[in-house]
Amino acid sequence: MLTRQLARVARRVVAVEYDPYLALRLRERFSDVGNIHVVHEDALKVEFPEEPFTVVANVPSEVAACLMVAAKCGPPLVEPGHRHLFLALVRQAFEARGNSVGRVLRPAFTRTQLRRLAKDNRFTLDLPPSMLTVRQWTSLFDFMVRMVPQDRWPHAKQHARREQPR
Repeated sequence: MLTRQLARVARRVVAVEYDPYLALRLRERFSDVGNIHVVHEDALKVEFPEEPFTVVANVPSEVAACLMVAAKCGPPLVEPGHRHLFLALVRQAFEARGNSVGRVLRPAFTRTQLRRLAKDNRFTLDLPPSMLTVRQWTSLFDFMVRMVPQDRWPHAKQHARREQPR
């Protein structure tokens, strides 16, 4: 339903579907529509185009439905060369034991650093990592790169290997 409506107003629609059965059904349903391209892939692994674009997502959820719209704007918040390290920091926080920013970021930052970062970026250390904004994550990352010894950084090489295409 969403794909058909988007195709009516957009020059080009790339429909990304993780479920192989649903991807096949989308391909069949829109085989005669020239501006729809169906991709069977995890949306988190899709390469986005360089030209301006808009993302419209129908995010699956068991509690409530939601519609997410995101648009590419401006330069990247993290230098492309630091992408793997940034993702490693975020992955470490989300995969670590504990449910608070203060606890999961403790391997990289001292308690004093975390208190300062929380105050400067207006969050509390008892928040879950999922509650930090992208700007707060990039601020944490920038501080880490400037002030934290490299032996305390997350291992970006391990993350880079996980991110390689299959």
